[in-house]
Amino acid sequence: MSNTLRLPVAGCRLPVLGKRGALGEWVVTLYRLLVVSFVAFIILGVSSVFYAHYIDVRDAEAVVMTRQVVDCVAPFGIVDMGVFSGDDKKGILSYCGFDDAEVERFFVRVVVLEALPLERTSSSLEPSALEMKKVGEMYQGDSGALWVLKIFGDVDKVEEGLKKYEPGYSKLNYFVGVLDRGIEMDGKIEVEVLVSNEF
Repeated sequence: MSNTLRLPVAGCRLPVLGKRGALGEWVVTLYRLLVVSFVAFIILGVSSVFYAHYIDVRDAEAVVMTRQVVDCVAPFGIVDMGVFSGDDKKGILSYCGFDDAEVERFFVRVVVLEALPLERTSSSLEPSALEMKKVGEMYQGDSGALWVLKIFGDVDKVEEGLKKYEPGYSKLNYFVGVLDRGIEMDGKIEVEVLVSNEF
């Protein structure tokens, strides 16, 4: 018998490789695969330098954190000042269930204001038109990071390379009910969140 393999196609014969020939074919295939992979990594690596784009989500993080803090401090739209002790006022994020590893980049301040009792001439007086007094403040984080925000706010044109160090910031007001010493009054909370850079 000859050392060829006969295929069903008329007149087509392929040589049958021995063990030594099959091993050599495998080594050549592995070498080709390594060379193709190396070239692909070089092409992808060089192209990633040109197409890399920095995406800043710190402002969005600040808004999301603001919303989560509001949901924690004023569940159902009412802030109960009786539930916040001295430690809770200095660690509002810990009170809300965030662990220390999550909050090291954040500064959060919550100011609770209640409306002063006024003689209302009409029943349609908006809470925003009322005079407010501060009844409490809760915070956590490094308030010294606010000066970085002032620097970026004062400069008209910031270099693109420096822009990535600008902190994310959100300051929003929410009208809520304030329960203080058993009396519920109209009020609002001002929530300020600063997200520092991660570099």
